[in-house]
Amino acid sequence: MKKIKYLVFAAIIFISVVCIAVVVYFAVKGHAEAERIAEATDSFRKGNYTAAYPKLLEIVRKDPSNAEAFRMLGAIDESRHNYAAALQNYQQARGLSPLDPELKTKYLEMLAAIGDFPTLLNTFRAEFERNKLSSAETFCYLEAMIAAGKNEKEAQDALDKWKGPDEQRSYLKGLLAFKRNRPAEALKDLNQVQKTSLPFPAYCRLLAMRGAALQAAGDTAAAEETFRQLAKASPENGGFLLAQFYKRIGQNKQYREQLVKLVKESPQQLAAVVELAELYAADKNIEALTALKRAPKNRTEVEIYSYIDAMRAFLEKRYSDAEKSLAVASMFSGRPLYQAIRMMSLIATKNVDKIPECVNALLKISPSPESQLQVLDNLQPLLLELIRDRKVEGATKISELVVSISNKNSPMLTVAREVLLQDAIAAGNITKATGYAQLLLKDNPKLVSANLAMGSILLAERKPKEALNCFRLISADNAAAAVGEARARLALNQPEEAEKAFRLALKLSPSDLDAFEGYAMFLIDRKRGREIDAYVPGLPDTPEARFLIATVRAKRADVEGNADEVKKYNLEALTELEKMPASPAVNYQRAYLYALTGQDAKAEPIYEKLLLENPRQLMVLLNLSEVKASLGKKQEAMNLAERAIRLDPNSPMAKQCLRRRQIDMQK
Repeated sequence: MKKIKYLVFAAIIFISVVCIAVVVYFAVKGHAEAERIAEATDSFRKGNYTAAYPKLLEIVRKDPSNAEAFRMLGAIDESRHNYAAALQNYQQARGLSPLDPELKTKYLEMLAAIGDFPTLLNTFRAEFERNKLSSAETFCYLEAMIAAGKNEKEAQDALDKWKGPDEQRSYLKGLLAFKRNRPAEALKDLNQVQKTSLPFPAYCRLLAMRGAALQAAGDTAAAEETFRQLAKASPENGGFLLAQFYKRIGQNKQYREQLVKLVKESPQQLAAVVELAELYAADKNIEALTALKRAPKNRTEVEIYSYIDAMRAFLEKRYSDAEKSLAVASMFSGRPLYQAIRMMSLIATKNVDKIPECVNALLKISPSPESQLQVLDNLQPLLLELIRDRKVEGATKISELVVSISNKNSPMLTVAREVLLQDAIAAGNITKATGYAQLLLKDNPKLVSANLAMGSILLAERKPKEALNCFRLISADNAAAAVGEARARLALNQPEEAEKAFRLALKLSPSDLDAFEGYAMFLIDRKRGREIDAYVPGLPDTPEARFLIATVRAKRADVEGNADEVKKYNLEALTELEKMPASPAVNYQRAYLYALTGQDAKAEPIYEKLLLENPRQLMVLLNLSEVKASLGKKQEAMNLAERAIRLDPNSPMAKQCLRRRQIDMQK
């Protein structure tokens, strides 16, 4: 029993010792913390902010509930004009001491200082409407109302009712006049305000507005002096506004010097860094751009330095890298240089699909005639290259862009319209082709491409006399014009003149496939088809030419009644078609020849694909209807015939096709 009592007593002693140790530990620790707080507070009160700031940071790190430490941090940041940091610290302090009126005022003032007027208005609207704001708070609230600019009448009424200090009222009246774009009226009010009557951020705004108003009044010297005052009062932001002033008045040397000075003294002035980088990019100074780079500390800096990377990459002709860097720097997409680099990189990489959107964005930002001319100059080599390489789709897209942004005639606009004219002809869009041809002829009545196109259109419209006039406007040594004239002469029932024109075309250009085909049909119609063989040696040794030769010979054999040769030459034509690059025209010919040679099962899927790509092709509908009928698919054939008659109710071929299907359905 004694032993048990002894053990209990020992345990009690042990626990007591531990408790005493814990108390002593926390007492010592608390004393150390108290000393640290006292030291930080003492440094703060003596104005030794350099010593106070790190101590206060350590205090709030260890004790995030210390409102007074946050208040002092906010005051130091405010004194350094770091209003964003001050706002954050005052906000923390206010959250810990929500009833402290001084912290409410500081929070409101910092919202005004950083220009977050929407938050200020939303947060304090109820108190303003109940007249619960102090005079200083009301001043900031009215400044936010005017600066936000949503309701000028409401702001004017509120200002008229406010009985605050006269100079603060003059400042607000000047601000309102400035927002209304009345610089002379604004200057009159702003000149009545002294520095001491305003919070420092408002004083800086006063100088900025006064400088701008003086510049608008033509007093450049006084404006410069005012912006210099601002740069002295607020070296970082004021210095940047001084640089902007020099830029506006065209003093490029002073603008550059001010930016260099500002970036050297305040590298955290990121707007100045961006503008200086753009100057270096214009100078093609890669070394200077590289020197501007820093390790990014936040998302904004990531975008800024990515923008600078894009400039460097572009100058080094690493166009894909430039595009990638620009994608990271989207916050600068509203700057002309951003879109210019993007446009020229897309042009260099021939990314035709993205160029129109980029060009339109650039010209929206910078719509001047100079910008428009520069864009066209950059597009011209690409368009000519696409035309040379026969990249029809790309050339058409760039031509559409050129036409959309051009507001006066130029050689490039003519080229673009010619491309669109040929595209319209290839697509069978006669209305659009006619429009482009007429535009081109209006500017240049003797333009070869437009006269050829207009002549072909008039021939299709059964106006051979008018078509002949177009072809006759073209030089006599043009083979295409000679072919056009021959066809017009045939339509006018002038076979002798037509043959002369065909012979001239083949003399001028023995390899011209259009001339060969036209003359071959002319000779075949007159039972002289064998004469065409004399012109075969002049044709190129290409699948296209061999296809045409086989097709012509098949037609000649058909006229001569030789069915075996017809099939033989059609099969030869099919063989050559298989060697040609796939296109709607080539695929149509393949399907047609498959059907013609009795291979309907092969023709069917090709026609179906063509119809899927363009459901309004009358000939495809009709031919597919015939193929379906040959394959015994009567209902499908009937459906296609009905679609054809709905598409063109007046077409004789559509009417005949529908009649055949109706007969088939009765069998």
